[in-house]
Amino acid sequence: MNEKVKCHGRGGVFSILGGGLEGIRQSVECNSISEVYVFSEAHPHKAAHAVNPFDFVLIQNDPGEAESYNKHASHFLNCDEKMLDQYASIVSKIKFKKELMDLVDHYTRKFQIDENTVGVHYRLTDLNRIHPQYGEVYFEDYKNCLEGVIQDDHKLFVASDNEESITKVLSVYKDKVTYVPDLLRSKNQYCTEHTAMQEREILKDTLIKESFLEALLLSRCGVFLYRSSTMSVFVKVLRRILGKNNNIKIGG
Repeated sequence: MNEKVKCHGRGGVFSILGGGLEGIRQSVECNSISEVYVFSEAHPHKAAHAVNPFDFVLIQNDPGEAESYNKHASHFLNCDEKMLDQYASIVSKIKFKKELMDLVDHYTRKFQIDENTVGVHYRLTDLNRIHPQYGEVYFEDYKNCLEGVIQDDHKLFVASDNEESITKVLSVYKDKVTYVPDLLRSKNQYCTEHTAMQEREILKDTLIKESFLEALLLSRCGVFLYRSSTMSVFVKVLRRILGKNNNIKIGG
């Protein structure tokens, strides 16, 4: 089969993608898909000089009048194992730009990311406040979970929405810790401006490139520690494609 599909959404980077993937999953036979085109409702898609932020990271061509699919990202967030397999089937048709993958390969080598690497996604800032239905999670929850997982021969790759959490992890695990410096992050681990920052940056190339960079690096780690978030689900989808299923959820 050779079906070209489009998907769209609104919100943060992975809420847009997650809602679009769920729309496709509910409406299209996943194995029939040959190409996926992703775009954001945050930009005037048909307007002249419109910017589609996903064009910064994906190799894709607008298939014209093909139907575009979308559902609320909550379905994506609450996926089960069967849905994860279906998302993986769809995402396997998405192609990432060489510039992005070259950067992922660079940091994979630099940080020596492998099966002995524990990847942790610190998603704190304002998530407890804006999405309490995801379950409240704090830095101490990450700390307690990590203490029960990390071993002497483990390395630690940290992706974080804030600088404070990185500083705290460095103070404990020191030279075990790797992370990509100088990304768009909030200063404090509990704050109110993180979502506003994402909304300001959503149409620019920096935010989406950095978001996909961290997600792809997390997907290559041997172990993945996460809390409920759309980025974490996308990382699990990428890991399913790679045959990596050692994922440890923090919180309810």
